[in-house]
Amino acid sequence: MNKTIKTGISGILMACIMIAMLSGMTILAYAATNARISFSDPTVTVGEEVTVTMKFATTDGSILGDTKTILAYDNTMLEYIGDIDTVDGGVGILNVRSKAGAGAEVKTELRFKALQAGATKITITDWDGYNNDAEYLNVEREGTSSVTIQPLATSSTDATLKNLQISPGNLEPAFTPSVETYRVTVGLDTDKLTVSANANNGGAKVALEGDSGLLEGENTVLCKVTAEDGVTVKDYTIIVNKLAGGETMAATEER
Repeated sequence: MNKTIKTGISGILMACIMIAMLSGMTILAYAATNARISFSDPTVTVGEEVTVTMKFATTDGSILGDTKTILAYDNTMLEYIGDIDTVDGGVGILNVRSKAGAGAEVKTELRFKALQAGATKITITDWDGYNNDAEYLNVEREGTSSVTIQPLATSSTDATLKNLQISPGNLEPAFTPSVETYRVTVGLDTDKLTVSANANNGGAKVALEGDSGLLEGENTVLCKVTAEDGVTVKDYTIIVNKLAGGETMAATEER
């Protein structure tokens, strides 16, 4: 009886070992299919159309199943104008799909219009995919497309400001387009510096950094002007000292 029990236990143990071994083999096969997502890096001129080629491919030549890739791009730089039935979205987000059995490599031609000069990227924010045997793909490399948008020959290189005003406080020294660094002192109750800035050239872009969430002590507010050519940049810096008895508190005390 004891021998029979031992024989049964041994059989069960052997069965467990075989199941574990088979499970390990399954896991290895499951993770064996690698894939890569890559892109072209085109150069274009403002106003022209540009095609970015995206490739989703297995590295061992196995056939792709269903795949999905979510892409992000700057829609102030590029406008998606493609009409492919496997691509959805626009306004900064694209959902690119491929259908099962399309081959070991799927190319998708993404058409855009270049809106303004400069350098911009198309990046992967998420992906999902399987090979034709329903095995989950392990993407070993996620690419990024770098798109260079060249300015028109007539694009202005003027990156100066026409005016620069702040509230509260007054700039020291008074604003002059050729002067790039200014100072102002504000009270402890000032959390945001309101900045009004207009570029001298209508085609230039103005961007602010550091104008909110001011901390006690010295803060840096940056007014970045990018010329119409997308290359020429000028930084106007405002050093904001947030101190007791600063501009805001002084104005309050006067009342």
